Amino acid sequence: MNSNCTPDYKVMKASIADFAKPNPYIYWSDFLITTISAWGLFYLAIKASQSDGLYYLLIFLSAIGFYRALAFTHELAHLRKGAVPGFSFIWHVICGIPFLAPHFLYRTVHVAHHSKKNYGKDTDGEYISFGTSSKWLIIAHFLFNLLIPLSSISRFMIIAPISLFNSRLRLFVMERMSFIGLKFSFSREVPIRKSEMTGWYVAEFSCCLFCWLVFASLITKTITLTFLFQWYMIIIIVLTLNSLRTLGATHWYVSEGTDLNFTDQIKDSISIRSKSLLTKILCPVGTQYHALHHMFPSIPYHSLGKVYERLLANFPEEKILLETSRPNLFASWQEVWALSRKKREIEVSDIYH
Repeated sequence: MNSNCTPDYKVMKASIADFAKPNPYIYWSDFLITTISAWGLFYLAIKASQSDGLYYLLIFLSAIGFYRALAFTHELAHLRKGAVPGFSFIWHVICGIPFLAPHFLYRTVHVAHHSKKNYGKDTDGEYISFGTSSKWLIIAHFLFNLLIPLSSISRFMIIAPISLFNSRLRLFVMERMSFIGLKFSFSREVPIRKSEMTGWYVAEFSCCLFCWLVFASLITKTITLTFLFQWYMIIIIVLTLNSLRTLGATHWYVSEGTDLNFTDQIKDSISIRSKSLLTKILCPVGTQYHALHHMFPSIPYHSLGKVYERLLANFPEEKILLETSRPNLFASWQEVWALSRKKREIEVSDIYH
């Protein structure tokens, strides 16, 4: 193939067809071992002395585990129905609900992000112009993470139940307070299918119930404030880790709302080649291969590394595979930070060497 032409994605996809099927055993073992370990570390932290450095180490290690477990929400957005039976339910019970991150907050927004008509535009909740804005936007993004746990508690514990008695407030909650993304303010689409709405209300009620149960347990001194402190700290750590990943292993964020063809959307994305421990921690569940994921969204996370190596071997003339790759997170962080602090027109291809 001529590397100056548009890559033949159909041929490339056909060459990796044997990697397209998710392995339920990998999903279950990875998720359960990760989540059970994270809760175990959480429990040990409660028992440890807060004056001991071990206490904070346990919280940090627990947060790394929960970060990986929560990252499976990305897989849920792409898994075909019934591919891993029961996974969504168990994920919600032992991870999604306790951290007020039910999948309905993420799925619709993420699917829209993959849409050609939404990518990089105002309708893309996962895209913000870090690459063409002031560096203060990056700083503000990290600072905003400190408020998210408190806003999540308010949203599910108080605002959501009140909104059931006011249709205008309810619509505001569903459109403007029901998304996981990068934008500080965003209006999402509300699902219209009955099955989706049923799942939405069940998950929302579960989060509300969890908040009130924790509150009642604190009042009755069944649990201590240590539990709430650890929970809050873990969410902040998870959000910070995810922000570091976002700025180094997702996109260059240089689109300013113009239409990009599929190839240019891929070129605006990043894959990280490093297999270091830092990469594994910050880019869990295959998210280090973000550009590759945008090429072939249906490939399960456990196959992305093998797919990446096969494509490099079978299509060495396809420059897009290397153009969208960086050796490690430090290299991409440096490039993102070095982009102009002033908004300006940047061609996607200009950021590549």
